[in-house]
Amino acid sequence: MGHHHQHAHKDLYADRAAFFFDRRGQAAVAFSDPTFIRSDMIVVNRADHSVHAILHESDHLIGHVSPEMAEAMIRGGEVLLAAVHVHGHIVDLYAPVCEARR
Repeated sequence: MGHHHQHAHKDLYADRAAFFFDRRGQAAVAFSDPTFIRSDMIVVNRADHSVHAILHESDHLIGHVSPEMAEAMIRGGEVLLAAVHVHGHIVDLYAPVCEARR
């Protein structure tokens, strides 16, 4: 894998991530950029309901969710991260969720 610059991922807005519940009722996040399914951790802030992905030791705001979704993510302890791969198939991985420390 070549080293391309991370600048492209600097500003990630909510339109690049969709938050939903899977068939089992567990919180999941679909990314338009498959890079993010490799996130080490998802951090949920109860105060403002923001969700951050920790990837390569940097913090990326991926969006804001409803209070219900924030609670479900924290309660579930892990979240499914999914994306459509360039070759057209779905790739998904689970990432641990932690609550933001105030």
